[in-house]
Amino acid sequence: MVGVSPGPAAEPHGAAVTPPDATTDAAVRIEYFTDPLCCWSWEFEPVARQLQQRHGARLEWSVVLGGMIDTWATFRDPMNDVGAPAQFAPLWHMAGRAGGTPIDPAIWHLDPPGSSYPASVAVKAAGLQSGEAAQMYLRMAREAVMTRRLNIARRDVLLTLGRELAAAGSCSFDADVFATELGRDAALEAFRADLQRTRFLGIGRFPTFIVHGASSSRIAVGYRPVEVMDRIIAAVSNGA
Repeated sequence: MVGVSPGPAAEPHGAAVTPPDATTDAAVRIEYFTDPLCCWSWEFEPVARQLQQRHGARLEWSVVLGGMIDTWATFRDPMNDVGAPAQFAPLWHMAGRAGGTPIDPAIWHLDPPGSSYPASVAVKAAGLQSGEAAQMYLRMAREAVMTRRLNIARRDVLLTLGRELAAAGSCSFDADVFATELGRDAALEAFRADLQRTRFLGIGRFPTFIVHGASSSRIAVGYRPVEVMDRIIAAVSNGA
C-alpha cells in the first residue's frame, strides 16, 4: 500500500540507514521520494527552495516518483482514511493549513484525477530533455492540480503544461519533443525504474527523504520544516 504522509510527524532527526554505494561530488545527496498528487510534497516546495539557497552546490537532489495512485480500484490509505477521491479533499485542506502553501482541494469534487501515473510519466518525458525541465515540469504539474483545479491525469492537460513550460523560457524545453516523448517507451521505462526503487526500499508513504552523506545516511518520512532538514543534513555531513 502506498499513501501520503500524515504530515509533520515521526523522528525529528531521521532514522539511520545504510549509506549507498553511489558516489557524488556533492557533500549531501537527497533521494526525494514523491508523487505529483502528494499534497505534503507541494507544501514542501518552499522548504526545498530554502534548502537550496542555504546549501547550494553542497546538495544534490534525486527525485524518485513512487506511484502513489495507480487506480482508485487498488488505492487504500487507512492512516488518512482515504479510499475514494472525495476523501482526499479534507487531507489537502489540512495540509494547506499546516504547511502554509495555498492549496485548493476542489479538484477532488469537480474532476478528480484517476491516477498519478500519467503525470509521473510526463515528468520523466520532460526529464529526457534536462533535469531542470523535469524539476520545473513537476512543480508546474503540482501547481496545476493543487491551485488551478486541472486534472493532471488527462493527456491534454499534460500537453498544455508542456507548452506553458516552453513558453516560459525558464529552461531549454521543446514542447513538440515533449509531446512525442510522452507517447514513447523511454519515459515509461524511466518511471518504472523509479517504481522499482521505491518498492525495493519498501517506501510506502510520500514524501520520504533519504539523506546520504559520505559515510552515513538517514531517512525521514513525511513533511519536514527547513530547520529539521538542516539538522539531518548536518548529521550526515558529520558522519553521525
